[in-house]
Amino acid sequence: MNTVKPSEVSVRRRGGGVSPRWIVLGVAAILAVILVFQNMQVVLLRVFFWEFTAPAYLMLLIALALGFIVGLVVSALLRRRNSRRGL
Repeated sequence: MNTVKPSEVSVRRRGGGVSPRWIVLGVAAILAVILVFQNMQVVLLRVFFWEFTAPAYLMLLIALALGFIVGLVVSALLRRRNSRRGL
């Protein structure tokens, strides 16, 4: 006879499911993909004395990636500063 011991039963965490953080990230990713596919035309970008010609979606992806990297760096610097202060 197969009996299951209480210690062998998987206990579901209270409040299980998808966290709000993953929902927000998923929605942001979907919106980013929609934004990219709506901007397929070639554009000219002028930065100071440089000129770049590329598809708009590529420029948007580069801007999104740079924003993500800046956010990670700022977050890491703030955490490091707070840990030094003992917060």
